[in-house]
Amino acid sequence: MQLIQLENVLSKHIPAKASPYVASLIAHYKVHLTIKWNRQSKFGDYRVPRKGEQHRITINNALNKYAFLITLVHELAHLTTFLKHGFKVADHGQEWKQEFKVLMQPILHDVEIFPADVQRALILYMSNPKASSCSDVHLMKTLNQHNAIPSKHVSDLALGTHFVLHNNSKIFRLDKKLRKNFLCKEIQSGLNYRISSIAEVKQVVEIMQ
Repeated sequence: MQLIQLENVLSKHIPAKASPYVASLIAHYKVHLTIKWNRQSKFGDYRVPRKGEQHRITINNALNKYAFLITLVHELAHLTTFLKHGFKVADHGQEWKQEFKVLMQPILHDVEIFPADVQRALILYMSNPKASSCSDVHLMKTLNQHNAIPSKHVSDLALGTHFVLHNNSKIFRLDKKLRKNFLCKEIQSGLNYRISSIAEVKQVVEIMQ
């Protein structure tokens, strides 16, 4: 694919001004990029090339353009970390964090790429990036506000609320705020579960007392 064609494809998924930069990285490292539809299990992943293959990166199409861009650069950082260190370092160790910061630097402070709220949250996150942007509650909630239909998360609910998570049909009751998670009771079994504060809620359920 020609570089200009790649830029045009990327512009459908990320802010247009970031497309030339990201396209140049993909072309330089000869990345086979796959965009997956409706994949809820993960935002993206990087696969080390087997003999004779290209580097492979897969990104979830459901992401908004800012989350898509951050995720794509996240995976490109795995690629550059592998090229420099092979399998000798942890997946999200200091080496990957440094590569991620280096790759994000040319676009991080560009107001034509990230709106002010995302930029502020992203700068804080990049001070010590984690395995996933999902791990940063503030960044994920900020990105969520730019979805066509913003999601509701467990942390948005009041204690005592009954709800169903997006990935199953069990009904839970929100009982207690813990340090990072919430203690929730699954109504049918009566069992208690620790549920992440940023777990996505499919629906809130009204239960007659």
